[in-house]
Parts: sequence; C-alpha cells; structure tokens
Amino acid sequence: MDTPPNQKEKRMLITGASGFLGYNLCKEALDSGYSVYALVNKRPISKRRVTTISGNVSDAAFIGDLFTTVKPHAVIHAAALADPNACQKDPKLSYLVNVGGSQNIARAAQRHNAHCAFISTDLVFDGTKAPYTEDSPVCPISVYGEHKVVAEQSLIELCERGIICRMPLMFGYGGEKGASFLKAMISALRNNQPLKLFSDEYRTPLDGVSAAQGILKALTLHKKCLHLGGSTRISRLDFGKKVAAVLGISATIEHVLHKDVTMPAPRPADVSFDSSRAVSLGYNPLAMEIALAEECTKIEACLDH
Repeated sequence: MDTPPNQKEKRMLITGASGFLGYNLCKEALDSGYSVYALVNKRPISKRRVTTISGNVSDAAFIGDLFTTVKPHAVIHAAALADPNACQKDPKLSYLVNVGGSQNIARAAQRHNAHCAFISTDLVFDGTKAPYTEDSPVCPISVYGEHKVVAEQSLIELCERGIICRMPLMFGYGGEKGASFLKAMISALRNNQPLKLFSDEYRTPLDGVSAAQGILKALTLHKKCLHLGGSTRISRLDFGKKVAAVLGISATIEHVLHKDVTMPAPRPADVSFDSSRAVSLGYNPLAMEIALAEECTKIEACLDH
C-alpha cells in the first residue's frame, strides 16, 4: 500500500471484495476499464489484475490511509456483517461494522471527492407493503435492517457524491471459493439432500452479474437511492423449484412457514422491489430464468472440479 497509483488510472476501490457480490464487482469493474483495488478482511482473494489489500473498514485511521494511498475515483462499499441472525445476536459488532465502517468509508470518499456506492438491502422494509419503491418509508424489523438504515442516512449526510444501492436477494457464481446460497442449494439437490424453503417469503432475486453491472451504472447517475431488484417476484420455495428444473432434477422440496421456524432475526414476508426508476435510467437485469441457467452452469462446472 506504499506505492502511489498512476494518476492516469481510473481507480475503483471495492470493499468486501472476497464476498459473493465483491467477486462479481471486481470482474465487472475490470471489464469496464477500472484499475481495481480490492479490500478484504479475513478471506484473501487471488484475482489477476486486482490489487488486494487486507484491512478492516471499522478502523478509521486505516481507511484514511487507504484512500490517501489509492486515491480512488470511485468506491463501492460492499463490506458488511450481512447475516441478519449474527447481527441480532451481536448488535454491537453489527453497529461497529455496518454503521461505523460505512461512516468511515463515506467520510473518506467525501475528503477525496470520490463517487461512493453504498450497498444496502431490501431488509430496510418490514415486508407488509410491497412492492417497495425508493420513496417508500423505511421500516426495518431486524437489527441488521436498522443498522443499514442508519448507514444509509450517514452516507447521504457525509458524502455529496454518494448513492445508496438497495439490493435484493442475490444469487449466482461467486468464484471457486466464494459462498452463495445457490451453490449450497445446487449441491444439496445434486446429492439428494432434503431442502426446506419458505413458501411465504417473497423477494425479487437478482443474479450477481446484473447486480454488479447495475451498481457500476448507478455510480454514473445523479441519484441518492436506487432499487436494483430482479424482474420477477417469487417465493423462496418456487425459486428452489426453478433451480431443480434448470438442473433437470426431480426433487421433493418441503415448504415451511415463517411462524414454524424460530430464528434470532425476524424475517419480513415480502420485500419485493419496484425497480422501475433504475430501469428508466438504463438498468437492465437479465431475466431470472436466463440468469439461473447461466449461473447454474458456472456453479456446476465449479463443483465438478
């Protein structure tokens, strides 16, 4: 982190780069001509043409030094403690990472006049009045959702060139070592393991490639908040059935209801997005069936190695 960048570079800093979304963001940013600087915490990555830096977003001094060295033109802040159950059980850690870390990034982006996309979530809503637009009042029911709302507000207050990208449930390939719920689902289906999926939880799922492309598009727009959802509203159960159909597997998938499963964090029933604003500005996600076929092929190839 001691070598200053070439001033002619178009530099992108991506936090949370070792996660599922981070993998796709790095790939799409490279394809868009950026020099990519990837911030990771516990899990390293090795991706050609990406400069990897280890550190913690909750360390304000480290983040300040990182921005001074990298001098990013744009930053995508995807790092988070994103497991709602973990946040519910440890709200102090959730606040430290999801609020404190986001504030550190927003302040540094403001100091360096960088565009900053903050990755938020559909869980800022309570699930009772879907579909949600960007103008819908936030109403989280979990600690994770509450802290994302605070982080959103902080971004708007602290960073003039900030944009909130609210993301839905995301699926797809996240690299050979990357985790994703679709990868786990495919592995279970291929091994004839039982699957239990919610029939009363609805989302607007989005593939990782479309998600990354949408976020990069959002960085160029003069908006404060955009919903980047998929084009199809679907239950977890029906999504699982579509995955089985794509794989050509005849599987028995058991449906469960929220009320029958005890979890630390409450789950909203329907946080489907209305993404028409983003679509009107050029956002063009893949149709879910097409994206599922492509992502399942990538994951199956990875599992077969």
